[in-house]
Amino acid sequence: MLLASSYAEMDRAEDAAREMQFALALRPNDSSMLYNCACIYCKLRKKPEALEALKKARDAGFKDPDWARRDPDLTLLHGDPEFERLYPAPAAGGGAHPRLTAGRWASPILERSLMAGAVGRGERGHDRGKR
Repeated sequence: MLLASSYAEMDRAEDAAREMQFALALRPNDSSMLYNCACIYCKLRKKPEALEALKKARDAGFKDPDWARRDPDLTLLHGDPEFERLYPAPAAGGGAHPRLTAGRWASPILERSLMAGAVGRGERGHDRGKR
């Protein structure tokens, strides 16, 4: 999936699609794979495909609206009515995630340790929503 993401960043859509299909053939119902496909489709500016992949990721178990709503890879979808239906904003008065302040972790030490753990495993944080 990392190769597909790299191809997308280079605007090599056909190569990215081929690598995504290969990864999905190996793990077709994996919520993290599907979520990462949505991110890659966003990089390629393919909004309908990104939404479809995100729906499949949710159905497969990715249910972390906090992460999906602040994931920069999904910026293309933020504000889209279908995205809002899949991952609604917190109810009024609910506020942001208790560990977040203005979209950042309240503790820089916590943020660094969490990111170091994700980077150390090569996950880029996308496996957080699998519950």
